[in-house]
Amino acid sequence: MGPTESAPPPPVVSVLVVSHNCVEALRRCLAAIEGSRQRKTIEILIVDNGSVDGSGQLDADFPRCTILRLPRHFGQTRASNIGIRTAKGEFVLFLDPDVEVFPETIASLAARLSAEPEAVAVCPLLLNPEGEPVSRHGPLPTPEALYRFWRVDQPIASVAADPGRESISVDYPGSGAMLVRRHFLLGMNYLDQRYAQHWWDADLFFRIRTASRTILLLTAIRATSHGGEGLWKAGDPAARATLSADCALGAAAFVGKHYGFFAGLMFRLRVLLAAFGQALWALVTFGEVGYSWSRLARIGRGQKVDGSQQAF
Repeated sequence: MGPTESAPPPPVVSVLVVSHNCVEALRRCLAAIEGSRQRKTIEILIVDNGSVDGSGQLDADFPRCTILRLPRHFGQTRASNIGIRTAKGEFVLFLDPDVEVFPETIASLAARLSAEPEAVAVCPLLLNPEGEPVSRHGPLPTPEALYRFWRVDQPIASVAADPGRESISVDYPGSGAMLVRRHFLLGMNYLDQRYAQHWWDADLFFRIRTASRTILLLTAIRATSHGGEGLWKAGDPAARATLSADCALGAAAFVGKHYGFFAGLMFRLRVLLAAFGQALWALVTFGEVGYSWSRLARIGRGQKVDGSQQAF
């Protein structure tokens, strides 16, 4: 750098994408970000969780992206914290690999968050590939809601976003695309690593709302969600068992942190008893015996997604 040259200004937005075996979805996601308006103000960070399909080797196709490669799948929370520590932007955009931004999405989110001093996070309205709104929001999770999600996959964010309202103050918007003030993340000492793959976002939303700050869903700013198309899905029973245990244990950690130690202990006992009952039922009915008993063992041991699993 010459004596009259100055360092380039830091990026306004650091886009953080955590990937795992989703190379085609990731390629589509990155191509959309590269087409963003004000691209020079955007930093793109990919934290790859031990992919074996080439997700962590897209440097040649996207040379302006920074790829941080982890040797194994350490979970969403740890990978996100690595990205946050690396990020230089004023704002961090958490973006799922199956989400495709429009050219104006990122700049518009940043401009709106800059203009909303009481807001810590803003989210675009997500559309499916046919252009229909799919964004949902809901209340902050209660222990019962978390249990129903784990047991029967009943969603917590279940209220359809109203496209007719330009700005909606929400408690729990989901995390497919979410722009957050980086200083707030630093102030809370990053994401809580008691969560591994699940519920880090719920904890973040809880922290924002208890700080009396707002989360806005902005329906005029949009992105496309491909509904999980191209994302890695656990097929191996051991991987499924680990993810289910991680979901239960993360929920127990959330309940213990925000509803009290005894509530967290009772929640963990409840899911342990439910898992035991399902394992017995599988044994009697010749169901998924291996999966059921493996999940029970992982919940009992407190086994979350931590990089030690061979099935990922």
